[in-house]
Amino acid sequence: PKVLSITPENTTLIEGSTLTFNCSYDANPAPNVTWGQNMSSIDTSDPNFNIVTEETYSLLEVTFANINYSGVYGCSIDNGIPPSDGSNGVNIIVQVAPDPVFDLTAPSNDITSDSIKLAWTLGFDGNADITGVNITYIATSNFASPHSGFEMVSTTN
Repeated sequence: PKVLSITPENTTLIEGSTLTFNCSYDANPAPNVTWGQNMSSIDTSDPNFNIVTEETYSLLEVTFANINYSGVYGCSIDNGIPPSDGSNGVNIIVQVAPDPVFDLTAPSNDITSDSIKLAWTLGFDGNADITGVNITYIATSNFASPHSGFEMVSTTN
């Protein structure tokens, strides 16, 4: 038996999405197909995994994806005629809402009459490439600057 392909290729999903893998193969007699995640067999009792196997392909549908479904997926086939075969791994990243920043500081030497530099530590990024941060300011005294917001001038990780 020979695995011909597994699709899709490496993919990033948003939490709650559905993804269907297709493992196509050439085998006679028809093989037993095993799907795996991170080198372990898929738990077929998980209602978010649905497997359909036909003569020349097997589908693995992952529904309501969450962070625990991130990992490397693959299929292996065996019909009792050596050698058995397996697919290359496909990396799936499930993105979730990032954690809030913490340790937000405004060092006193970085505060002027019309600007402020902020520093913070980024929490878990939710598997996303965070490229910017929106900062909203709310005046807490009559002495606050009339600006509608701050411009981010530096970050620390």
